[in-house]
Amino acid sequence: FVYLDSKYDSYVGSQFGDVSGQEVPGTPKLSTTLGATYTADLSDGKALILNADYHNESKVVINENPAWRMYKREVNDLSAAITLRLDSGLQFSLWGRNLTDAKYLSVIFPSVVQSGSISGYPNTPRTYGASVKYKF
Repeated sequence: FVYLDSKYDSYVGSQFGDVSGQEVPGTPKLSTTLGATYTADLSDGKALILNADYHNESKVVINENPAWRMYKREVNDLSAAITLRLDSGLQFSLWGRNLTDAKYLSVIFPSVVQSGSISGYPNTPRTYGASVKYKF
């Protein structure tokens, strides 16, 4: 858990004028990450491993441009995995990221050569996958 009260002490030369005392855009006041792992020992040295993690960031303005202050971001990200570990060193995993399919922009900025337009980078969409590992 993190509480961060970020403010510019003194920033009189920003491109938007004096922003001294204002919050730093894109920096959430509250951040929380929770994780849990459960390992179930099976017969013959095998194990089933369940893992989940959750990350939250409180709602925050993502750019200091006064005209864009309506663009905000809040992060709620849930990921999980299930792994079968064999005594031979092989591991087989199925995993999912951003299971809630949350959608937000991580950053916004003026578009290049398109006056009056803005661009942004979206977060990673819901993703599923599988992996195989060998520990030796």
